[in-house]
Amino acid sequence: MPRTASKSGLTSLQKWLLPALLLLLPFHVLLGEEALKRRVLVGLKLFPAVLAASQALESESRISNIQVLIVYHDDDDYAEELAATLRGIERIRGIPLTVRTAPISSLQQRHAQPPFAIFVSQRNEEDIEVIAHYGRQHGIITFSPFRGDVERGVLAGIAISDRILPLINKQTLATLPFGLKEFFLRVAEIYEP
Repeated sequence: MPRTASKSGLTSLQKWLLPALLLLLPFHVLLGEEALKRRVLVGLKLFPAVLAASQALESESRISNIQVLIVYHDDDDYAEELAATLRGIERIRGIPLTVRTAPISSLQQRHAQPPFAIFVSQRNEEDIEVIAHYGRQHGIITFSPFRGDVERGVLAGIAISDRILPLINKQTLATLPFGLKEFFLRVAEIYEP
């Protein structure tokens, strides 16, 4: 027997399903946010390996301190949590590690000394070009764990398939005054625009 529609045009199943879907919508958004935070944490664990692979660290006399800037769009508390985690490392290849946080908008201001590397904790679509341009302009490592950012010019990120690998933008790498160690590049996934 076919279902009859009510005066509003909705079947009884549709009347039940619509509120249920509306209740699940915020949960789905939360799952999406949690997945992004997990991706950021995975990226944060891989980030020190990218720093250690820098050929700029070959001569310890040139670099006495590795300065990392964790950039964010508007969530400074989350960026500071990540910075605290990264500060626990203390040294990369025997060189002291210093970690600061700053909004992405600060990259458009003049800085006396750019950091050695940038880690992106949070961004919006418009921020990606600012980050990629800043990294190329200053010849520094930029790392974003967000999908699509490496393809848009950020130097490094993560590729997730059956394994988690570093993802490197070959064109951006070519613009840096230093390279990454060959063994690192052999295990990384290389993006070639």
